[in-house]
Amino acid sequence: KTHKDEYAEQQRLKALHAARKAEEKARRAETKRLEREAEEERRRRRLEREERRVEGAREVYRARWARLLAVADVEEDGRELRFDDVPWPVAAAHRDKAPKKDRDKDGHHARDVEGAGPGRPITIDDLTESAISSFLLPPSGSTRPRSTGTEAGADSTNSRSPNPHPEGVAGRSAEGETEEAVKERQRKERKDRLREAFLRFHPDKFEGRFMRRFREEERERVREAIGQVSRVLNGLLAQSGGG
Repeated sequence: KTHKDEYAEQQRLKALHAARKAEEKARRAETKRLEREAEEERRRRRLEREERRVEGAREVYRARWARLLAVADVEEDGRELRFDDVPWPVAAAHRDKAPKKDRDKDGHHARDVEGAGPGRPITIDDLTESAISSFLLPPSGSTRPRSTGTEAGADSTNSRSPNPHPEGVAGRSAEGETEEAVKERQRKERKDRLREAFLRFHPDKFEGRFMRRFREEERERVREAIGQVSRVLNGLLAQSGGG
């Protein structure tokens, strides 16, 4: 080969090497991109499962309160209540026992929650501001619909829009609300939910309504926990300007 041919061959091999290197770099970048997308998808699914789990716990919470209120409205029937019979306002306190066959394809209930009951045993240390707030007050970007904080339950479970953001185009929500109106509605819903819970866990009201039904040895523990919840709710209401 002439010097010219050898030089051309060297350049060809050099270009081939550079092309392979660039291809490998692009392949690694694409692999990383796909891995990031897969991780983001796994994260999104985890968040969705957690949201469904917590929403299921809220559903159980409402059902258990309905049963407890029904007991309070009945004359003495000999049934004793225990600490874990109280529907404490934290997700860990509630277990959804509906079998898989009674759920729809998205994991939501296809029937009511008659089979649901208490979750793991709760201690006063579980009744923190963070746990109570995150359970009673879904994030402001939640797709959950409006609620009125009625005694039957303030947390509805039907979605109104797939848009996770309350604001829509030009500062309006999917329902045509202005951003300011959305914020005001959310503020009112927050206060309504907190007020409902505050009335349920008000020490004097709870004492007069339920305490006589608790086992004697559990009453002081229940009073202490009710006081803790009441203080947390009072603080959250004050933060919301509703104290």
